[in-house]
Amino acid sequence: MGGRPPHFGRATLIFTFQLARKGINLILVGRNPDKLKDVSDSIQAKYGKTQIKTVVLDFASDLSGDVCRRIRKEGSEHGLDGGDELDGSAIEVVVDTEGDGADGSPRDQFSIAGHLFAAITSFIELDHLFKSCSLYFASESYAGKFVPAIGYHILKANAYLPASKRVNLVDVAIGNRLMDSVNQVSTHTVNAYYSGLINERQRDELEKLQREAINLTKMGKWREATNARSHVLSMLQRMTGLATLHDLSKKDHPYETEIVFDFLRKGDVKKALGVKEKLVQDVCSDDVAAALHDNFMKSVKFMVEFLVKRSKVLLYEGHLDMRDSVVSTEAWVKTVRWEIKRCDDCGRQSYAAGSEMGPMGERCSRRSCDAADGYVEDLRAG
Repeated sequence: MGGRPPHFGRATLIFTFQLARKGINLILVGRNPDKLKDVSDSIQAKYGKTQIKTVVLDFASDLSGDVCRRIRKEGSEHGLDGGDELDGSAIEVVVDTEGDGADGSPRDQFSIAGHLFAAITSFIELDHLFKSCSLYFASESYAGKFVPAIGYHILKANAYLPASKRVNLVDVAIGNRLMDSVNQVSTHTVNAYYSGLINERQRDELEKLQREAINLTKMGKWREATNARSHVLSMLQRMTGLATLHDLSKKDHPYETEIVFDFLRKGDVKKALGVKEKLVQDVCSDDVAAALHDNFMKSVKFMVEFLVKRSKVLLYEGHLDMRDSVVSTEAWVKTVRWEIKRCDDCGRQSYAAGSEMGPMGERCSRRSCDAADGYVEDLRAG
């Protein structure tokens, strides 16, 4: 857990002190040794019997298979073995990822979830009637990655919050998103090849670039992995000659979304909407892309696995999308660890663009799979 105070950092402190109060020994992990020492000293002052070890580690750059082994090793050297028991007391590892940048902006899904959680709880506190309302999250494209992040954060936080403070999360819906990069990136070439968009020589060339992106991801070299995947997509678009990889039916012109943003940037429109003059409406902001560049290829599959056990998850994709397609979604969904039922049993439907769509797709008009514009898969735990 982590982030900059007063948002996620506050949650980290509350969570840590609750563990210590219950007699649980702690391994505190973070990249700021002074902050870790302050927290450790504060806990020791109040709960002197709690055994604490601090481990200085930057998850933004050190996230690899050696991380857990290092935490366990350093803890063991001080009589704390993360995940085992010591003198009858459980050991908990509290991770402060400090995911915010120097300017205070969030840089990964954990810190974004912290900011979202602070905003959501603040909103709910505005009216006591909000506390009983069911909460649903839905988003797509890059923002879709933060739906499982906030869902995961809420369910984890609820376990430590009193009933009056819990957030009533019910369902989440995620569309066209890179959720598990290793499995999804591996499908770009085969999807294009068997769609008849590239030939064998192009397939072999693209697979080489694809393997590079996957290997960099496995090594935790996030910036290089993001750049490599972008290279794959750029090469794929040049090979296919498509106007946009978001929709292979767009042969000449991509979506003309800029018209909307030009309209929203007008001074009189901002005034009518009550938006500050200095704010700029943009699509795929370069500033946001730069801030989250190193986070792009990090998997959130484990968050979805956690959510499926405790809520409902709806995945939806565009049939004609060549980036984060139905094929790539099937690839990562098949690797999800199912405890109650396998994804093979999940409901699947195709929907026409413009049709009426209910929360779980129950009121939609339908067409055959070949002609449909959308695809959904309902992942239910029960």
